[in-house]
Amino acid sequence: MAWQKMFGPEFAADEVKDARSQVLANKALRASASLTEASNAIQVKDVAPHEEFIQHKYSSVTLRYDARIDAVVLGTYPKNLRRLRVVPKHRELRFHLVTNTPEPYEVLWKVRNHGVEAARVSGQLRGQIRHGGNEGRNVHRESTAYRGTHYVEAYVVKNGIVVASDHHDVKII
Repeated sequence: MAWQKMFGPEFAADEVKDARSQVLANKALRASASLTEASNAIQVKDVAPHEEFIQHKYSSVTLRYDARIDAVVLGTYPKNLRRLRVVPKHRELRFHLVTNTPEPYEVLWKVRNHGVEAARVSGQLRGQIRHGGNEGRNVHRESTAYRGTHYVEAYVVKNGIVVASDHHDVKII
């Protein structure tokens, strides 16, 4: 484990790599099934006016790599408070996508707001899927303007196929 911290996640015994491959294959099967179920179960009341869904933009979603969104609250806070998923209004957040997908790939980001405050302001429920982050391909920055439980999703696309994704909830109070 200590060696992985120094040399990265690819530094592992063959047995660990084989086990990781099996876990990723199982994860891909479950994710594909849940994306199909989610697509079929989306109710009109849960959809923002201009919301987009990855399974409607890409016909192939085969999750075969890992993706993780790390989020930090920007500013001067004690280190243990910077990674919370409950954040006050009027803060800045930075989301960084970490993936083991081999280059080249592109990243798409989706920000979806929920709640009364965001719903009152036209266009602020959001939900559109955009290419690249606003601070580079793997980095996206947002402000906490509206109370509610919101989320950020990132999708890794390689050769026209979604090969990795992650979902990160943030509650604004």
